[in-house]
Amino acid sequence: MVTRKSPQLLLPFCFITFCVILSQTVADDIPQGTQIGFGYTVTTVNIDPTGKSLTANLKLINSTDVYGPDIPVLTLTAR
Repeated sequence: MVTRKSPQLLLPFCFITFCVILSQTVADDIPQGTQIGFGYTVTTVNIDPTGKSLTANLKLINSTDVYGPDIPVLTLTAR
């Protein structure tokens, strides 16, 4: 018997896993003690009624110019 996980539980897990892997990959390329940015805060999270996508709105915490201008507001969609 095969059991299936609910898509509504799987999408947030995938989103968080993606963010952790991305942050570790970026952090490995930067010397210790160097702050290149302040990151983003999640302002809203919405799950599609079908449970097949997750959309998060992100707001810049504090701007830096290390790699150029920062994008103040981002919308991230995971499908």
